[in-house]
Amino acid sequence: MLPFHQSIRKRFFKNPKFYFFDTGVKRALERKLHIPVHPATSEYGKLFEEFIITEVFRLNHYYKADYSLSYICTKDQVEVDLIIERPGSPLFLIEIKSKEKISIDDTRQLKNISKDLTNAKPFIWSNDPISKIINGVECVPWREGLKHVFS
Repeated sequence: MLPFHQSIRKRFFKNPKFYFFDTGVKRALERKLHIPVHPATSEYGKLFEEFIITEVFRLNHYYKADYSLSYICTKDQVEVDLIIERPGSPLFLIEIKSKEKISIDDTRQLKNISKDLTNAKPFIWSNDPISKIINGVECVPWREGLKHVFS
């Protein structure tokens, strides 16, 4: 996945991210299959993020949506996990959190980045079962977020 920049030319001068099609394959290649993964750990968070991003890739292909998928990492190392560009629609800036309760602290960086991009909607997709808007960021359960994008 290429990094986002409003200039198409500048996208190609930054580092792309690569994702395996299956988190189990990734763990097998890392020789970590025998190590249990527990919620609320950094390993769980990484796998959860990769799972959601591969689901978006899969659904984008399945529905032939032709959305452009990217990410942002600022010079201050603030990252937005997923950006979905849909023709004629606002950018979706999506931060993926494995947490079961989203707080205002989780929204601050995403809110700040969204101010710098025109026509962008910030979202947090998480394991929090309750949809809410915090600090102008729409926080939804990850399954609901996928339905919103691909309905």
